[in-house]
Amino acid sequence: MGKVREVSSRLLELNPDIAILIETRVKNNKAKNIRKRLKLRGDWLFWLTTIYAQNQLNQRRKLWKDIETLHSQQQGPWFLMGDFNNVLKSQDRIGGRTVTESEYRDLR
Repeated sequence: MGKVREVSSRLLELNPDIAILIETRVKNNKAKNIRKRLKLRGDWLFWLTTIYAQNQLNQRRKLWKDIETLHSQQQGPWFLMGDFNNVLKSQDRIGGRTVTESEYRDLR
């Protein structure tokens, strides 16, 4: 069974209120065709990026630069979520060693 047919079958079987299709390399015209074939109504296209960040500061700084690059390329709604292995302020830290401002400044 093809992917589109399999997804269509599952949607008919489960009748969910929300369905999210995740595909990393679908061109816009192909995405429109998939939505049409699946008979999706009220569709809402958005971008979702999930993060699991490293604990090392230098690796997180590279991640922030990558996120800035992604942000500059986004068109339309974009959700960025995940585990950033960081805090917004030192008071947010629960347990473990004290966090310095230089460790969380880039996240802001």
